[in-house]
Amino acid sequence: MSLINQMLRDLESRRAQAQGSKPGGVLDNLSWPAQPGTSSGNMLSGLRSVNWLRLGGIAAGFAVLLTVYLWYSSGTSVDKAPETVVQAPAAPAQQATDTEGISAPQQAAAENIPAPAVATTEAPAPQVTEPAAVETPAVSPVGSAPVAPAPQEAKPASAVEAAPPREPRVARAEEQVPLPAPIKKPSAEGPDQLAERGYQEAVEALQNGKMADAQRNLRETLAQQPRHHKSRELLTEIYLRTGRISEAENLLAAGAMLDSRYTLFSKLHARLLAQRGDISGALQVLQRQAAADTDAEYHALLAALYQRASDHGQAVTAYQIALRLEPNQGVWWMGLAISLEAQQNPGDALSAYRRAQSSGTLTGAALEFVQRKINRLEAQTPAP
Repeated sequence: MSLINQMLRDLESRRAQAQGSKPGGVLDNLSWPAQPGTSSGNMLSGLRSVNWLRLGGIAAGFAVLLTVYLWYSSGTSVDKAPETVVQAPAAPAQQATDTEGISAPQQAAAENIPAPAVATTEAPAPQVTEPAAVETPAVSPVGSAPVAPAPQEAKPASAVEAAPPREPRVARAEEQVPLPAPIKKPSAEGPDQLAERGYQEAVEALQNGKMADAQRNLRETLAQQPRHHKSRELLTEIYLRTGRISEAENLLAAGAMLDSRYTLFSKLHARLLAQRGDISGALQVLQRQAAADTDAEYHALLAALYQRASDHGQAVTAYQIALRLEPNQGVWWMGLAISLEAQQNPGDALSAYRRAQSSGTLTGAALEFVQRKINRLEAQTPAP
């Protein structure tokens, strides 16, 4: 895991240099779950809002149905009222018709009969089927003929016209169709500006603890602009911190193929392969890299891989190139001394060990190792 930690430090240092700040940043204080979960708080609040909307729609629909039912019930009772008024005078008409054929004494006797008795005797008159009793229009107290069916059918229409306008029916929650998402207008920003904006959104998502959103933004950014190196580096760092090594390797390999002059992707990929024990594969990754004459770290890594492959001649050459670019790297002087000693060149190896010791950059076990080597070589090498 030490190589991965070194790679993470390299990524942080490279990003800090690009942003003009000290190493460290948005990823330092984050927790890194292997499989980030999602919170259900927003989902529950969404379900509650939908339930209230559904209850409101059902209540509004019930109110509308009740209003319509009451309106139709009142319209029906008004239509039936004229039928009772028109049919009621039929009994007096029948009584007048029956008294026409009797004598004057009989009429006088009939007039002395109390009114209730007449009403009781003549009550069945409407049931007589004689045409004259039913069709006589002159006796109607209203002064008009019975209402025909046609005017009765027209009354509901007038009642509808006189009724106040109905309110529009409120759709139930189940019938409400969600509005389509607004169509995004084409952005005037170029691919580089869009990629930078996606990268900033990913950084903001990481600061808010939204790991999944950050990864999605970075993947979408790389799909639109594969050469946006900062997005590829940040996504690689996320993969390394969460243990997704194979995905990190694929991401780095694709980046190196897209831009062979950007050595960081090749160096990180080679280190991952070396950690897995694939020294030959790591050397092939670096050898495919374009000329990196000004990248001291690239040559130092190449020298270390040659040394592990026991190719000390190539290792010495690569270390010498790296030290010409950055001469105060004690670890690289130590590596050069080891390869020189393996080539049976103790004098140059001793000089390299002394340079490593005097660099002031070695500590702990490395410094003790160099001191032991110096003591042993000094004892083996005769004084000039």
